[in-house]
Amino acid sequence: MKTLKIANGEIRLGYELRDLDRDVENEVIVRYRGVFNNFGGNDYDNDMRVLELIEINGYLFDENGNDLDINCHMAGDKLIKMTFGKKDYLVEFI
Repeated sequence: MKTLKIANGEIRLGYELRDLDRDVENEVIVRYRGVFNNFGGNDYDNDMRVLELIEINGYLFDENGNDLDINCHMAGDKLIKMTFGKKDYLVEFI
């Protein structure tokens, strides 16, 4: 679990997949299996592969398994800033 401080003053918790309730985790895996299959064919029917991709990409969720809208702004390999939500508030992990 990670704590996020958003520039609008809000503090949020970001849960990694392994931090979620088992039923919620399974719902996320099913949802992401569909997403990954839409982009890459049917190579993602294996739950372990889906788990691996979610971890590698560092996706964070709320306690209900909804994606947190965090965007990483990069210049080459360098992270310039992270933003949250449609208004692109700056965000940092605390």
